[in-house]
Amino acid sequence: MSHPAGPIWESISGISRFAALATMAELGCADHLAEGPLNAEELAVRCGAHAPSLRRVLRELAGMGIVRSVGQDRYELTADGSSLRSDVPDSTLPAVRMIAEESFWYALGNLPTTVRQGRSAFVERYGPSISASGSTPRWARSSTPT
Repeated sequence: MSHPAGPIWESISGISRFAALATMAELGCADHLAEGPLNAEELAVRCGAHAPSLRRVLRELAGMGIVRSVGQDRYELTADGSSLRSDVPDSTLPAVRMIAEESFWYALGNLPTTVRQGRSAFVERYGPSISASGSTPRWARSSTPT
C-alpha cells in the first residue's frame, strides 16, 4: 500500500533531482563525460567545480539513471544522460538551462503571490516578455550554452 503523502514527497524530492540536472547542465558535465568515464576529481577539474560537492551530485544523477557508476568513484554517461550533451540533435541542454534560470525559479516560487493578487509576480519583477514595440527583452531571448 502506498503512503497517502507519496505524491507530495515525490514532488519535494523532484526539486533536488532537477537541481542535480541543472548543475550537470551548467557545468557541462555531459560533454566531458562523452569522452569516456571520469572520476569525480577529473570531472571537477574539467568543469571548474569542487570535487566533493560534484561527487554528491554525481551520486544523485546515478540514482536517476543519467550517469552510471563504473568502479570506485568513476562515472560514465548513460544514453539518457547523453541528451544533455551540447552537440547532439534534440539536446535537452537548452531546456534544462532555461528552466534553471533564476527568473523561472522566481516565478515558480512566487506563484502563491500571483494567485493571491491576480497579477504576475514575474511580470512585476521582470516586465512583460514581449514589449510594446514587439521586441523580445534580453532576458527572454534564448541563450547559447557557454
